[in-house]
Amino acid sequence: MSDKPREWIRMTDPVAYYLADHLMADLRRGEQLPANLIESLHYPLYDLLRLRAVTKDWPLIQDMCYSRSEPMQRLGLNLSRNLQKSLPEVRQFLENMWYRNVLAPNVRNQIALQFSLLDYSDQPDFPNDLRDRLYRFTLDNWGPWLTAVGDWCGGPYEILKACEERIALVKSGGFPTNKRWAYICCAAAAADPDEATAFVGGFTDDGDAFTRSVATDVIQLINHKRYSQPNY
Repeated sequence: MSDKPREWIRMTDPVAYYLADHLMADLRRGEQLPANLIESLHYPLYDLLRLRAVTKDWPLIQDMCYSRSEPMQRLGLNLSRNLQKSLPEVRQFLENMWYRNVLAPNVRNQIALQFSLLDYSDQPDFPNDLRDRLYRFTLDNWGPWLTAVGDWCGGPYEILKACEERIALVKSGGFPTNKRWAYICCAAAAADPDEATAFVGGFTDDGDAFTRSVATDVIQLINHKRYSQPNY
């Protein structure tokens, strides 16, 4: 994970909209995007690209999720998130991928699938067993997990901004309440451990027991890294 700040492409930047339109058009034509191009995509450009996925793209997205190209798999998983409300079968497709462990050992792609599944976490039938498996996956792959989410958010100097923006959407109904724990974990990738601790500490008295437990765990993990690596 780079230590240098990286400027984000603003959501209002016409260049970002242009890129998203043309990337989606290329995919629909069946063009194979270069792996290094897909790897360079990060928030918020991913959001713009995802919004361009429509119901008729579902067969294409399924093929992308099972592509031999790992970056293409990851892109397909992200695009699937825009179809979750319009196509009920998307959830079963994603759950099958998780339980069959088809993406192992690629941690980055497993994270993309993890975050896609967590979009369903507010649904009444979302099983606690799956939630616990997703959290255990995070802890079992803590170092690589933090590196991946940090890169996706633009680096350690930008990640808290991304976490704050995501969790702020809960109030407007644009973000699942039960997905907050994932961004509490993401905060541990921030460059400043004090800022990360302050952010995570805001959830230690949350009304949800699982969220409180995760926040407590993450603070312990931040402190462990801080005291075991003096230059952290």
